[in-house]
Amino acid sequence: WWEAVSGMGCNCSFSSVNTSLQNWRVKLRRQQSRERRKGLDTLFMLTIWSIWEERNARLFNQSPSTLQELMQRIGSDTDLWVVAGARRLGCLKQE
Repeated sequence: WWEAVSGMGCNCSFSSVNTSLQNWRVKLRRQQSRERRKGLDTLFMLTIWSIWEERNARLFNQSPSTLQELMQRIGSDTDLWVVAGARRLGCLKQE
């Protein structure tokens, strides 16, 4: 998470090990300016989807990726989403 979020210039902290993903996302979202929140929401969905795809590749295809490969895939997908019209994600990426 830190790699994906901090790479887009978002403040990111993990203050508690016992925090649920949803609570962490809500806290992270509140730390962002109003203009950045929609981009962060899109990045969150994109990252969750990429982790789910990686989970399926490992489980069903016995084809694990390294963390670096996963992060490169998230970066490439982010670029594709921006080209496809994810304006708020593009604004987040440009800052």
